[in-house]
Amino acid sequence: MAVAVALERDIPGVDSPLFSEPLFAEMDRMNEMAEAAGARLLASFIGTAPAQSLGFEDDELQQPATPVEWFDATEGLRSVEAILKAVRERSADYDDDVLADLDQVRRLLESAREAGVRFNLEIVL
Repeated sequence: MAVAVALERDIPGVDSPLFSEPLFAEMDRMNEMAEAAGARLLASFIGTAPAQSLGFEDDELQQPATPVEWFDATEGLRSVEAILKAVRERSADYDDDVLADLDQVRRLLESAREAGVRFNLEIVL
């Protein structure tokens, strides 16, 4: 499973969604770091119902469509920067992939903020 960082609309020159298995694996620790820093938890940016995140269509599930929720990139950036700082301080405790993926998420959210585009996180298979 992975976390996908999705944008509400395309931004020219920016690749999205961004998929990260390491961030999914470390989600609980990332949430703890965000909370310790007084930032919003990463899990609070999940913007789709689990079935939709897994790629099922609502008609396949025979349930009403769940609206997708989008979030301000500035708020997500605050959380990611707080987590990045904590991971860098304890870099020996994390695989290089975690730091690299967090940095990619930071860059994606910076682009989204500059373009006025909202984002969300999705859990995918």
